[in-house]
Amino acid sequence: MKAFLKILTILIIFAVAIIASFNRNTIDFKFWHEITYDIEVAYLILGVFLTGLIAGFIWVWSFYLKSQEMLKGYKRKLEKNSVNVEYESSKIDILEAKIKVLEKALDSALNKNKEE
Repeated sequence: MKAFLKILTILIIFAVAIIASFNRNTIDFKFWHEITYDIEVAYLILGVFLTGLIAGFIWVWSFYLKSQEMLKGYKRKLEKNSVNVEYESSKIDILEAKIKVLEKALDSALNKNKEE
């Protein structure tokens, strides 16, 4: 899919270049009230194309940065959950060790009572 999209992008760029090369006519481009500029249609087409390309790149880049930010948040959350699971398992291990100690103490106390 990536290769197809890359080839499609290259074909679109070539198509714009070919269309622009056939349009070598000049037009009057009005900037502000009475300020006009004679510009070739080819340069106008290429300018609009490059402006759209840059705008599209910035648009996609913003989504990429947002997804990277979300990914970092998910990683932090996963690490936090992992640490919490380890903490809970260590608490369980400590409680099991305490239970064993109490069972041994109870057994030794019962054995002392039986001997007496």
